[in-house]
Amino acid sequence: MSGILVQQANQASIRNAILITTIAIGLAFLLTLTLKPEKLPTDLPLASQPIHIVKEGIKLLQRNATLRRLVLLSILTIGFWDYLASLYQPYFQKIGVPNAFFGVTMALASIAAFLAVNNVQLLEKKIGAKWALLIATLGPGLIYLVLFINPFPWIGVLAIISFRGLNALQNPLFAAYHNRQIASHHRATMLSSISMIAGGYTAVMGLIIGAIAEYSLNSAFLLAGLLVTTAAILLRMDQTTLTT
Repeated sequence: MSGILVQQANQASIRNAILITTIAIGLAFLLTLTLKPEKLPTDLPLASQPIHIVKEGIKLLQRNATLRRLVLLSILTIGFWDYLASLYQPYFQKIGVPNAFFGVTMALASIAAFLAVNNVQLLEKKIGAKWALLIATLGPGLIYLVLFINPFPWIGVLAIISFRGLNALQNPLFAAYHNRQIASHHRATMLSSISMIAGGYTAVMGLIIGAIAEYSLNSAFLLAGLLVTTAAILLRMDQTTLTT
């Protein structure tokens, strides 16, 4: 819809898109007012306090080398999609993609992510856990490097769509492999720890990538691409480790 509304980058088109977005978010806000509050204890038990979660997570990582490698791989191959979703628009302008394709590309990227998540088990069954995870982690990094050197509009569009699909494979794959390495009574603690570490890493790298992108989009893509591809190659997992 945004692609249709903002055919031209002028004030009137952008204002209409912002207005419709505001209406949609306003309706969502009104919907939240119909939710009934859940009764929660005023004092959190020790096990649910952030500092305890971090400490328990560190202990588990110290005891399990395979889990350490998986966690490092899952964090260091984060594709920074949330940042790319903002950066691809000035990139499209730079390589001459028509404005009408901006929204269409995002819509197709979302469809690619949907299809990827729903077919991840089939992919893993066809090519094996090792190759499925390598594609999911290495693919986004390689696409960043394609964006770094690419001057062609249609390749840029295909790259963003492909990136979203490949990046979406990571969550279900890592969830399955993490769960195999974590006992059920530690699972919530460990997954919370991983989420906190990943959030901190993403926030710091987002500032760095954003600062570099202010001066050079290509340099930001190069940095992200080198980080992701290097981690994906150096920390790749073998078939036996992933399936046991």
